[in-house]
Amino acid sequence: MHTTPLLGGQLHWQPGAPAPSEEAFWLAASVPPIPAHTTVLDAACGNGAVGLALAARQPNIRLEGYDIQPARIAEAQQHAALNTTPATFTTLNILEAPPPRQFAVLLCNPPFHLRTQGHTAATAAKQLAHGLEDLNAWLATLHKLLQPQGSAYLALHAHLLPALQGYCRPHGGQLKTALLATHPTRPPKRLLAQWQPTGGQAFLATTAPLVPTYHTPLREAVLWRGQGLAALGYGW
Repeated sequence: MHTTPLLGGQLHWQPGAPAPSEEAFWLAASVPPIPAHTTVLDAACGNGAVGLALAARQPNIRLEGYDIQPARIAEAQQHAALNTTPATFTTLNILEAPPPRQFAVLLCNPPFHLRTQGHTAATAAKQLAHGLEDLNAWLATLHKLLQPQGSAYLALHAHLLPALQGYCRPHGGQLKTALLATHPTRPPKRLLAQWQPTGGQAFLATTAPLVPTYHTPLREAVLWRGQGLAALGYGW
């Protein structure tokens, strides 16, 4: 068994499986404390990194994940077993057949490269995982899967922020975003978002301080010690 150095060795990883992306750990760190026994949906869960990273921080949650690729679901199941994490991972295209229930907490790191802009990937699997046709279709599906007063936590490419705001605005609620700075001088490439729709027309958008994810004490605290952003002054 290989233990990743991320999260201070709290997360065990299947030998030979693709290493979790740092983005998965920043997304998990953005989620504030959740009531015990809450079922959390990891939509488009891939190999389970986001949900399992959250469960490592908050072990009393119940985890449910869906992904379109059977191979990734098999990896997620292996990782859940390695970490003795109670979780249900299922192969499903949630855009075509969403689960028949809603969730109080939802996580998603959806595809973020626009195919309409000519994005291609080295393999068909990566193209499926990273290639985005329509962000609104993703957001509409996630919205349907969210309970009233529930919270969705997302990691997206920074250039998708206007599209995210455009979808959320007519549905009301509160959208909070934070850009991830991966370099001290270059523009941020990723953002974290929390959306709490209310069903009304009132809409509030707030922006958290820029989150420095390059070599800083914050990076060490999140990736090596497994601390949450809220406890470090960067939460919602």
